[in-house]
Amino acid sequence: MKQILPVLTGLIFTFFLCGCGVDSVSAPTSFDPGKLPDPLPSQVSATVAERFAPSEDEEKALSVLPKLARIRYDQLLSIEKKLAPLSQQLGAPRYGEWRSTWHQKRQTLANYITQGAVTADDRHRTVYLQPFDDLTAKDQLEVQKLAAFLRIFLAMPVTIQPTIKLDAIPQDKRRQTEGHVQILAPYLLDEVLFKSIPQDAACRLGILTTDLYRGSGYDFLFGQAGLYSRVGVISFSRLYTENVALFRKRMYRVAAHETLHMFTIAHEPDLRCLMNGCNKLEHFDTVPLWCSPETLGKFLWATSAEAEKRFHYLAEFYNAEGFTLEADYCTLARSLLSAPFPSRQPENTTPATSTETK
Repeated sequence: MKQILPVLTGLIFTFFLCGCGVDSVSAPTSFDPGKLPDPLPSQVSATVAERFAPSEDEEKALSVLPKLARIRYDQLLSIEKKLAPLSQQLGAPRYGEWRSTWHQKRQTLANYITQGAVTADDRHRTVYLQPFDDLTAKDQLEVQKLAAFLRIFLAMPVTIQPTIKLDAIPQDKRRQTEGHVQILAPYLLDEVLFKSIPQDAACRLGILTTDLYRGSGYDFLFGQAGLYSRVGVISFSRLYTENVALFRKRMYRVAAHETLHMFTIAHEPDLRCLMNGCNKLEHFDTVPLWCSPETLGKFLWATSAEAEKRFHYLAEFYNAEGFTLEADYCTLARSLLSAPFPSRQPENTTPATSTETK
């Protein structure tokens, strides 16, 4: 497992989904979360695809990659470009939305590869789910559903570990707020999950029903993950609803989001994506269960998954769950990947005259 910094660090290098105590806000209105994105016209799509191409500085960094790594990068860049028609640009952030508070730079595929991505490999291939003992019998069944989803979404083996007791968590790592008992998420990352991570773990995700918090200034967290420690944690506390399908979408969404963070994949600040940051449940419910093209490229690099095969099996899974929108997206994405990417005709150019003699 490649790591470029000392693994100290659930506390310092973390990504998280949180609630921050601001006025309730709605999702951006530049898209309809209940409909598939309309594929962009070919010329617009080609322009969007150009956005994914490496800059001059990135090209210099890529030039030192081993030959096979560069071939893989070019393959993933081609996938990003083929899926460009499905890109949905987020509107300007409104007051209280995640992006209005957290101004994160775009993480390109080239940035991701050349700046020390954490990836799965032959020795670190298994995703471990770590339940805690506050989960009910019904919750445990949902964890099994989550494992089935992640096996397909990540295209990796997923193992559920025996439960861990929460009674050993010190009182100074707990608090009570607005009727919720909460546990300090960084403590779970550093002192519980990381210290006993299995040697073959690609990553390890803790799951509990007790509410989570990060520290002062944060009301609660949906989940949190260490950037280089390969551990994360999510809570069901804010996800519960009588609508089973909605609960499962929330569960799948937060688990997949934090797992991608464990592979050092950053939030997507510009395009609609599973990796959009959220600070309110009503916004969280509009986040899709699919990745933007650029996030998908990084995910494929981290896991070595096959894009078309993964979309095929995800469509089957979503259809079985009754998630028609997500199934249709996967089918549409797979159809775009099977088609050649149209080249963009340069503007104001004259076709070259052949000099071939007959």
